[in-house]
Amino acid sequence: MSIAIEQLPDNVDALRTIIAEQLTLIAEQQSIITEKLDLIAEQKNEIIILGERVKLLQSEIFGRRSEKWNGESEVQGLIFNEMEQYAAVEPDAASEETANDDGAVKKSRRPRRAGRKPKEEALPEWLPRENVYHELPEEEMGARRFIKWEIRESLVVERPEIRVLREHFGVYAPAEGVDIEGEPDVKTAPRPPRLLERSIASAALLAHVIISKFCDGIPLYRQEGMVARWEINISRQSMSNWGLRAASRCERLVELLEGEELVAGPHIASDETEVQVLNEPNRGNTNKSYMWVLRGGTRDGPVVRFKYRESHSASFLNELLAGYRGTLLTDGLKSYDVVAGSLNIVHAGCWDHVRRPFRDVLKAGKSEAAEQALHLIGRLYRVERYGRRLDLSPEQILELRRRKSKPVVDEFREWLDCMAISTAPKSLLGRAIAYALGQWSKLIVFLNDGNVPISNIAVENAIRPFVIGRKAWLFAGSPRGAKASAIFYTLIETAKANGLDPYWYLRYLFERLPYAENDQDLKALLPTRLKMDTIRTFFKPDENQAS
Repeated sequence: MSIAIEQLPDNVDALRTIIAEQLTLIAEQQSIITEKLDLIAEQKNEIIILGERVKLLQSEIFGRRSEKWNGESEVQGLIFNEMEQYAAVEPDAASEETANDDGAVKKSRRPRRAGRKPKEEALPEWLPRENVYHELPEEEMGARRFIKWEIRESLVVERPEIRVLREHFGVYAPAEGVDIEGEPDVKTAPRPPRLLERSIASAALLAHVIISKFCDGIPLYRQEGMVARWEINISRQSMSNWGLRAASRCERLVELLEGEELVAGPHIASDETEVQVLNEPNRGNTNKSYMWVLRGGTRDGPVVRFKYRESHSASFLNELLAGYRGTLLTDGLKSYDVVAGSLNIVHAGCWDHVRRPFRDVLKAGKSEAAEQALHLIGRLYRVERYGRRLDLSPEQILELRRRKSKPVVDEFREWLDCMAISTAPKSLLGRAIAYALGQWSKLIVFLNDGNVPISNIAVENAIRPFVIGRKAWLFAGSPRGAKASAIFYTLIETAKANGLDPYWYLRYLFERLPYAENDQDLKALLPTRLKMDTIRTFFKPDENQAS
């Protein structure tokens, strides 16, 4: 409230009162202005944060999914011209990948040796060869003589070989006039046991159906259409029943894999992903369940175990890992902390999960701070690649990490502490920094144990086929179906981790499983205890060629 000069009193005390009132009013107005400025600054900061999230969302929808970082923006539109894209690459130029200190991957061109086929064109020797000979016409031969054949190979693909196996079992009666005491009059030749009795599904067909769904992501309704094009009628209901019955026969095998092989190594890595399961007791069909994946075992016998659970809690690991004295490698899920604490086991963190939030910052816009973080983390991964390339022992890897990785880790921690002071906590960069600091005690475990990987990427690679398949089949029809899926994914991914062809492993397993009489027989069928040569020699050469 303003006062005209002529209205001011002559009394000094009255003037002092007016001045005091005006100063109080000014202070109140200044406080309001300060609050408004703070609100404006907060709203501006919120706008920046929301802008980051919008750009990140656009990048997630339209951008590349690769985690390779090259220091440039990777936002681009959806790519539909896959054939044209890859056909544009020069097929005759070989490339070699090299890594910078920041973890970026560069491809350098180098000339190929004359006469050498690129890796993707080398045809396996076990494939059957059909020889076609081309000779000069007689009128062009003249006085020439034959020197040699020049050979050109091309791969011919036809529809799968399909045949009906008709097994004839002789039925015998006593010879005329002969009485056989203590035995039935009519005797039939013994029938070899099969995994699925009273079914047209052979071990080969069953392996094909399961691999097509769980390894190649082809749901049963598409397989039904595929075999219909071969003029064969096999319903998806039949294939589903086969899978459920086969899974129940493999359940004990997977229990042995989990109970003995999984916990035999120095560390177990774990991750989880969502799965929608219908008809769960006391739950709605829209509720989310989870497929948990654990990767453990030894260096020579890795195990990948899928486990279906209704809950997002890792408490089930308390029973599975009871008595385990190795290291648990995970992401930042809180329930893992509870499990590790209750079991009193070492808990290691994943550097991939530290790196990704900083990459999200770059997806939302240029950031020198995020680039610096990725540069430091990339140096850690470069050390790991160097160790793998030399195939170092765990002791040698530990020594390498202490010499090369520890100084980088110390520098990264100093950088995090400095940046945390001046970075808005709710921004993408602030959240990335907070996550790294919150996981720090677990992130440095790898510096003290050469057996512990720097990340749990091996588990995520095992999950990827499940996630790709989930996009096609969307949900499991029942808890029984989800458990069957976990059994088959366990066998397939463990077979792949041990260098086995998953189709031939399952076919071998389904052929031999009916003969297993005890746990010792079952252990001999575990993918960790088989070699591909053993499986190949079991089948006849023509069956191997037909694959």
